Amino acid sequence: MKIITKRLILRDLKKTDAKDIHINANNIKIARYIPPFPYPYSIKDAHLYIKSSIKHSKAKPRETYDFGITLKSENKVIGMISISGIDKFQGTGMIGYWLGEKHWRNGYMKEALTKVIDFAFNKIKLRRIDISAF
Repeated sequence: MKIITKRLILRDLKKTDAKDIHINANNIKIARYIPPFPYPYSIKDAHLYIKSSIKHSKAKPRETYDFGITLKSENKVIGMISISGIDKFQGTGMIGYWLGEKHWRNGYMKEALTKVIDFAFNKIKLRRIDISAF
């Protein structure tokens, strides 16, 4: 699955993304706002997350979409955005996200979030999305 924006590609994760996820996620400024997020974030944590994400991508019906956020100019994951807890009967889901600190304040998350919300309402046909803000 792939969603393309002006500057970004939001895509399913690959095993080769572990190093990029580890580098960007291993930050206390990210971990302190995401309750289940470990710190320090190890390469093993990245591999476990990717394994779980690949499993989610194969589920039928799909209840979770984990998108690696990549810059078009680079093919490296700089953050994540997910739709999880999808309940097709209720038409609900939850969005969560994080971005590597060196990529903050560039409008990347606004760009990614706008497209993911559009995807959630228009492709998955959700009627309500919950987002926790910290």
